[in-house]
Amino acid sequence: MTPDEVKAQQAKIRERYSQDEVSRAKVVKDIAEELGRVVRAHLDECTKCCPNCMFWINGPRTAPIEHCELAGARPPADIIAHGCEKYQDKIPF
Repeated sequence: MTPDEVKAQQAKIRERYSQDEVSRAKVVKDIAEELGRVVRAHLDECTKCCPNCMFWINGPRTAPIEHCELAGARPPADIIAHGCEKYQDKIPF
């Protein structure tokens, strides 16, 4: 989140809780739900990488020739680490 998004979220939270009589349990539940949403979004982004993509080809163990099936070549390291706009989840079964 950008600093402006954080400030907007904080303002929304302050407004929400200043209007109601709120228990600590409700606040904890709301924070846990928000953290879950944010963590899921970040985990989704963190795991989008070439080795998890359906277009990634692993070569034989004796002479690895890892490459992208779409590009027909081995992508640069930053693309391998972060994936590209054509990323497709690989279903392992």
